[in-house]
Amino acid sequence: MAPIPTPPRGLFAAGVAMVSMGAAEVSTGLTHGFVGLTTESTPLSSALGIAIGLAYVGAGGLTLLRTRWAARIAIGLLMADVLGRLAMVGLGVYPVDGARQIFAIVVGTGIVAVFAAGLARALPRLAA
Repeated sequence: MAPIPTPPRGLFAAGVAMVSMGAAEVSTGLTHGFVGLTTESTPLSSALGIAIGLAYVGAGGLTLLRTRWAARIAIGLLMADVLGRLAMVGLGVYPVDGARQIFAIVVGTGIVAVFAAGLARALPRLAA
C-alpha cells in the first residue's frame, strides 16, 4: 500500500481565503460596491458578480477537501472565475474608467490565477 501524500502547507489557508474572497464577490454582486470599487447596477452585473463569487466560494470549499479530484474541479471553477471577470470587463459592467478600478481587476484576477496555479502544482501531493 502506498503512503498517503502529505498535502502542501498553506492549502487550508488558501481554501479559507478563497471562501472569504468569494463571499466578498457575492456581496459585491448584490450591492455593486466594495471598498470604493463599483460595478454597474444592472441585472447582468449582479448575475455575473454572484456567479463569479459562488465559483470562488466553491473552489475554496473544494480546496479544503485536499483531494486531487476536488482540486481539479476547483481549478476549473477558478478558471471560470477568471473568464467571468474578463467577461464583466468586456461587457462593460465592470467599469475600467480609473486607475483604481483597473488595478483592482488586474490584481483580483491575478490572485485567482495564482490560486489555480498553486492548486495545479499541488496536485501530485494530494490524496486521490
